[in-house]
Amino acid sequence: MPRPANRELLGSWLLRLSYGLGASVTDVLGPGGLDVDWRACPQLLARLARETGRPRAELERMTLSEAHRAAVRGDFAHSKGGMFAGCHAYCPACRMDFSTGLEPPVSTIRDAGIWRLTCATHRCFLDSLEAAPSVPPRRAQRMSRLAPLGRSQPTQAPAFARAFERAADRARRGKRLGPAWRVREPDDFIAAARELANLSLVQLVFRACRISAASILMLDPDLARHGWGRLHYDDQLIDALPTWPRVRALASAGLLLLAPQATRRLKVAHWAAARDPLAKRLLIEQSPWDLAAQTWNRGTSELVLERCNAWPERLRTPAATACRAALGRFGLR
Repeated sequence: MPRPANRELLGSWLLRLSYGLGASVTDVLGPGGLDVDWRACPQLLARLARETGRPRAELERMTLSEAHRAAVRGDFAHSKGGMFAGCHAYCPACRMDFSTGLEPPVSTIRDAGIWRLTCATHRCFLDSLEAAPSVPPRRAQRMSRLAPLGRSQPTQAPAFARAFERAADRARRGKRLGPAWRVREPDDFIAAARELANLSLVQLVFRACRISAASILMLDPDLARHGWGRLHYDDQLIDALPTWPRVRALASAGLLLLAPQATRRLKVAHWAAARDPLAKRLLIEQSPWDLAAQTWNRGTSELVLERCNAWPERLRTPAATACRAALGRFGLR
């Protein structure tokens, strides 16, 4: 029987426990798809304490509502996970360090926040266990019955994504941001980041291919190709996304929020060249806003022009300029 890891979420431990016992998660949890990462009912805690020998208080401390008593569920990653609802965020590099690869990865309270993008130890993007929307439901169900071993190799997070993560943490604590960001007031920064993350996932269908601003800015075509996004703007999308697409959408928002001098200082073009030699030229010749606007259709560009009237001037100006240029392709200004 595996011991709970340091700061491990209850759902993560139960997933590893059920795998070790050769049982399904529903055998351990019971029916109902309980979100035990957030809160576990007293009856379940009592049964788990009795059957596993772990103190009930220890099990309760493994839930987010107990670890962060002033928080709400929306502050943390939340997804279906294929087997049960929960956070399901983990670091692929940590998994490779502390696991043989033959058991589910460990999800911790530290990595559960919805504004959390990277592992503090390895500086790589966090991942999650969900199958992509493009995977047929029967195949996804079959995959979930197999060992939920995780999917990805570690992807090193670029400097601008880590800078955005630090800025979001500072803004959420009510502190004003520095000149590296187009939006400096804390509340305005968080609101703009949410809006831009949702906009970055609006998909454009071109010759049976799907692209989005996030897939272009993050140089990751899988983001749109596998169905992470919407054909129309959804202001609640970022709240419903699992960790893998969410961290990339938020990193895209961070790139759009960066001031030009910070884009150069954080060597965005060098990161792009390491990912794709052709992309460096794109990010030198065009701004992130120009690239993003090229993935939007007429309706999305007009929506951004309308919504950006409420944005601070340092953000409104590049957004409006890029969208007007994009509308020029449709013969509109």
